[in-house]
Order: sequence, then structure tokens, then C-alpha cells
Amino acid sequence: MTAITALLALVWAHLDDIFAVLFALQAALVAITKLTPTPKDDAFANKVLAILESLASVLSIKRRDFPDAPLKPGLY
Repeated sequence: MTAITALLALVWAHLDDIFAVLFALQAALVAITKLTPTPKDDAFANKVLAILESLASVLSIKRRDFPDAPLKPGLY
């Protein structure tokens, strides 16, 4: 088994755990930005959320069919 195959098997075996951690990270970032008044952490959180949402493919073509769906990643 090559290293890439082993890595893919490891990711596939723990896919639920990976998504749970990413969801918890997103929830924590949103909570931090909503609870703190400083714009500096909001800017950082928006960058991280943009990366997370692009990884999760939140902004797919199907999502744009919903009228309340945001068209850009970030805090809603």
C-alpha cells in the first residue's frame, strides 16, 4: 500500500470525525464573532470561514436556487 493510498484510507475511515471537527470550528468562529465587538477577529474569522465553506462546497450551484442563501462565504 502506498503512502497516498494509506492516507486516503485513513481520511475515509475518519471522515465523520473530520466533518464534526470542521463543524465545531465553524460554530466556534461564529460564536466568537457574534459575542465580541472587535472587527479584527471578525476579519480573521471571515477568512477562515471562507476557506471552510469552500472546502465544504457550501456554495454550490444547487444552493443558489434558494432565495435566502448567501452568494458569498462569510458570516451570515
